[in-house]
Amino acid sequence: MLLEANLTPFADRCKELSATGYVKSLCLPTPSPRKQIATAAADPSRTKRKDWRSLAVTAVEECGVGNLKLEEFITAPTIPPWTALGNTVFEADTINGITKQHSLEEQKVDTLKTIKSINADIEIYSDGSAGDNVNGGGGTLIKVKSSDTEFEVKCPAGKITSSLRAEMFAARAALQKVEELQREEVITADTLALFTDSKSTVQHLGKCRKHNDLLLDDIQKSLVNITSNGVPTTTIQWIPAHCGTEGNDRADVLAKEATELEQEDVPVNFATVKSVIKRKCKESWLLRSKPKIHFAKELKVGDESGLTKIERTLMSRLRTGGHTPHLRWYQHFITRTKKEVKSPICHRCNAAVEDTIHLFTNCPNLTELRTRTFNTDEDPVRLMWTEPKRIVKFLHEAGVFDTGAI
Repeated sequence: MLLEANLTPFADRCKELSATGYVKSLCLPTPSPRKQIATAAADPSRTKRKDWRSLAVTAVEECGVGNLKLEEFITAPTIPPWTALGNTVFEADTINGITKQHSLEEQKVDTLKTIKSINADIEIYSDGSAGDNVNGGGGTLIKVKSSDTEFEVKCPAGKITSSLRAEMFAARAALQKVEELQREEVITADTLALFTDSKSTVQHLGKCRKHNDLLLDDIQKSLVNITSNGVPTTTIQWIPAHCGTEGNDRADVLAKEATELEQEDVPVNFATVKSVIKRKCKESWLLRSKPKIHFAKELKVGDESGLTKIERTLMSRLRTGGHTPHLRWYQHFITRTKKEVKSPICHRCNAAVEDTIHLFTNCPNLTELRTRTFNTDEDPVRLMWTEPKRIVKFLHEAGVFDTGAI
């Protein structure tokens, strides 16, 4: 049941949370009371039971992240959230809104048209590489039109990193190189454009203003400095990857070469370590459970983006047996010892107990809605994992969200 509900046992979850909390404490700025507690020596009088630090350290080492150099949180962003990042424009779409579903030729044509429409004096192409989240690198190509010169920049992104973080390393290296060239008076320009094939990078840079991320803070400072140093307009533009754009292809090669650089001194941020701990704990549980319950299948939850917190919560409860007051059987269960006992019978058909199976497959009053929502060969119960948005739509039309109060 835990496997099919995509859950881990309580002991594994405790190990994951203790390791995550310990690492987060180590990432806090110095001095920090919580960091001091986490790094303090164990109480020698405790001989029978291990303290939480020992348990957390053991869990961290088991996950393979015990010897990593950690990046500290910043206390507050250098650039206040209510101020502009220079005169920077963030564009997550090309001029004609091309997507990866279009042909490579269509992507290339629209990309070149987008680059030409911006017509920047300085063009930057940046890319990140993080194969299997190990040994990341960032590569950047800077083209200065006025002097017809090019600059190549490569930087390591850490022994453990994510694709987004590798892309951010590349963007930071590029912008800091432009700052350096400005200080040396090597370049002057009115417009600058940074082209990246990571849409999440463009969105992250444009929307994330309240944060504690040092890497993001460095990029935001560079954007402001570049503007104050004489570049009135900066554009951060997304372009499709691997469609034959020369600048993007060269940046991709540089990023792959950057993965061979020394990674030891590059700090790893908390979000990356947290994801590694979560994945390792999950793998440990699956390694133990699969041989014992070979027929159980782990079902991955589909896209839940756009769903509200209430909708996500209800979906989670339905997947784990329908323990929610939105169903009559559970209302009856939690009121069975009270004076006013709720009936478990479905209020739509008054014929059977309203549980998950009855709601999705048996209730005669919902037959037409089920026919309209699901195909005949589809199992609505399985769709709770694979297509949660369709299930939420069904639940709204069935009026389930209107019956949660007791």
